[in-house]
Amino acid sequence: MTKAGFGFVVAGGFVYLVASQTQIGWLYLLDAIIWALLVLSAILPWYSLKSLQVERQVILPTPGHQSPLDGPLEDETIEVKLKVTNRGRLARHFIRVLEDCPFEQPEKRHQAFLLTTVKPRSKTIFSYTATGYRRGYYASATTTLQSSGLLGLVMRRRTFPLPLN
Repeated sequence: MTKAGFGFVVAGGFVYLVASQTQIGWLYLLDAIIWALLVLSAILPWYSLKSLQVERQVILPTPGHQSPLDGPLEDETIEVKLKVTNRGRLARHFIRVLEDCPFEQPEKRHQAFLLTTVKPRSKTIFSYTATGYRRGYYASATTTLQSSGLLGLVMRRRTFPLPLN
């Protein structure tokens, strides 16, 4: 839950206490709206990430790599393609993709992308380039999908440990 979510919980409790002391009907209505928005904001991020899958493909520029254990060379430009697949019947909106790219220097590893819409039963493919800061074999890295729902009151993350192939 985010800070705004905690603020909504406090506001809902405060409005309920005021409504119960004053017995004013519209305060009960306002309290019900606050709690309904909170519940909706908790359900939508879970639902948005439920049917999404992520795949990664690393494209090395040098065709001379013979073994899958051979990694990129130092200062070599690597293209990383990410494919986000929606297997659900409804579109997913405002999905944030957090990529932990091991090829970059440690301070530049974290990449963030925003997908405004992932259509139903479709794939969204995008890519970025990275520069290898060291040569050799790299272990797998994680990709995280994040959704904050309607008002950003509740945030849900789903992490995928993907190989670097």
